Amino acid sequence: LQGDAQVVFTDPWGFSTCKEAGKCLGVATCNDGKACTDDVCAPEFGCTAPQAADGQPCEDSDPCTVDSCAKGGCSHKPAAIGSFCGPGKACAFDKALTCLDNDTAQVIKLKGGTFAMGSKIGSGNTNAEPQHLVTVAPFEVDQHEVTVGQYKAFVAAQPATLQSTGLNSGTLSHALPGKNAANTCTYLAANSELLPVTCVDWLQAQAYCAWAGKRLPSEAEWEYAAASGGASDAFPWGAQAIGCALCWMDDAAMGGQGCGKGAAQPVCGLAAGKSGQGGCDFLGNAAEWVSDWSAPYGSASQVNPTGPATGTQRVVRGGGWDTAAASALNFGVRLRQAAA
Repeated sequence: LQGDAQVVFTDPWGFSTCKEAGKCLGVATCNDGKACTDDVCAPEFGCTAPQAADGQPCEDSDPCTVDSCAKGGCSHKPAAIGSFCGPGKACAFDKALTCLDNDTAQVIKLKGGTFAMGSKIGSGNTNAEPQHLVTVAPFEVDQHEVTVGQYKAFVAAQPATLQSTGLNSGTLSHALPGKNAANTCTYLAANSELLPVTCVDWLQAQAYCAWAGKRLPSEAEWEYAAASGGASDAFPWGAQAIGCALCWMDDAAMGGQGCGKGAAQPVCGLAAGKSGQGGCDFLGNAAEWVSDWSAPYGSASQVNPTGPATGTQRVVRGGGWDTAAASALNFGVRLRQAAA
């Protein structure tokens, strides 16, 4: 009470009847505590809180989400991988999308070493025979496949890319890694920022890498990284038999392609399938270009091989969500495809 004026607060924010003689009191506290209401102090009713318009910004304090009001609540969508989230920091995957220092975000570091590349004669992987010793120097590789969000940033900086790849229509007339049965690509999929970008030919993959200040790995580097630094286990995660808890693949027992989902899935979604260094989706989800021209392996030892100087097809590694045979999803299997 203040003099003869009646002041009534019926909740902690003065939300219901905060008025005196036809005027609102405590305007600064006219707040229902919700992010997606427009709190208004009305003389007749006190503090009212109509629903905010969809799309109005809201904030959940997580720098790696994009927050906006939708249906009366604050909706949180993951920010694009690589988004700025603080001085010297970027959004990247650890166990979830999180804000990490730029020097650790998105890349894994390999010490280099000597390993047995390819498959033993008689393994059934004739394109990857014979097994031979290869030495690679230390290098870094992205933790995960290039996402649609990352590729869209490239397209925004290089508009001609969209037309030249056919991604603007979502379809291509020739086979490229990642097309599904309807010839559609992840670029136009809904909520696609964290999906691996598919239907990108080798020339555009090379162009993206150059724009990002990186390069495609050599085939030897890819296999060394996929083998957790040249380990002898059959898979990036170790010796455990392949399955949908480890790899997005075509598994009839789990509903078919994409483990029943019928499409590529957000990168780094299967923590159990990571390599020993934390690399995601080396097998399954989306097949990956490497820098090499395709050619038969020799039996001689090699140091930092980069493949032949010329050729007609580039090497594709890792298989995808639509790779039907589980036996084809190991890092000793090589595929080849026209570069464009």
